[in-house]
Amino acid sequence: MVLIGPGYAPRHYPIKSIKVFDHPLWLLEVIVPLLRMNFNSRALHPHTVEETTDLHRRLMARVRAAAGANPMHVCKAFYNQCVWADGEVARASRAPVLVLCGEGDKVTPVAWSQALVEEVQLDRDRMVEMEMVRETSHQLMQEQPDRVIELINSFLARLPAPS
Repeated sequence: MVLIGPGYAPRHYPIKSIKVFDHPLWLLEVIVPLLRMNFNSRALHPHTVEETTDLHRRLMARVRAAAGANPMHVCKAFYNQCVWADGEVARASRAPVLVLCGEGDKVTPVAWSQALVEEVQLDRDRMVEMEMVRETSHQLMQEQPDRVIELINSFLARLPAPS
């Protein structure tokens, strides 16, 4: 199982960022520019925003083109229906686990990924690894796709052969 920027929030890490979606839809529509700006600053690494590479320039062009493409009622419904995994859910699968996170992720911080790994590692008979991808944030698949693929392939190559 590969989890990228997992949406795991242990009880001792309060989820304040999605509380905004408790507000009425009309208010959310008014503050869309603020929400978009806040999400981009939390989900994208500063190097990506600075467009330091061709990949970053293409990604930022897609971000700008897609800005506002998700209707606010869809965002509100998504966040209000999210079910965040707890320790019991995290341990329910018996599959080996690779958790990938971006070093600058402010949407699902590295500490949350580390907490998830600690929960899953309670099952000592299970392969559990975490990799923090440098110079990425929440959008690590888009910010460093080659590195993410390399990490996944490396993890898969180390899996024990099926018995």
